[in-house]
Amino acid sequence: MCLAFLTMCVAGVVEIIRQQYCRNDAEYSYLSIYVQLIQYITMGFAQLFALLASFEFACLYAPRSAQSVFMSFHYFTRCIGSFIIDAYMKLLKDNSFDLSDFSVSIIFIQY
Repeated sequence: MCLAFLTMCVAGVVEIIRQQYCRNDAEYSYLSIYVQLIQYITMGFAQLFALLASFEFACLYAPRSAQSVFMSFHYFTRCIGSFIIDAYMKLLKDNSFDLSDFSVSIIFIQY
């Protein structure tokens, strides 16, 4: 939980910096994409530790009859997350990405 809190703090600071780099006449920022690397690394470690804790609970501390239920809930939540990400990516498939100068520009199409 501490790493998740740290990730949210880093994401807030990165967003404040991104807004300072954003030009008023453009919908994107010229901030390098590598600035977000710290928050993705900390979120990855937070998810790793949460995954290990849930596996430890399911394998060591849960009753033998409930271990498969805990593991199925774990994989069910991962499944729901994958469906949400898949739907989100289908919504964003028409966006254009500009990879020059190691920056990513996402221009949203307005309907």
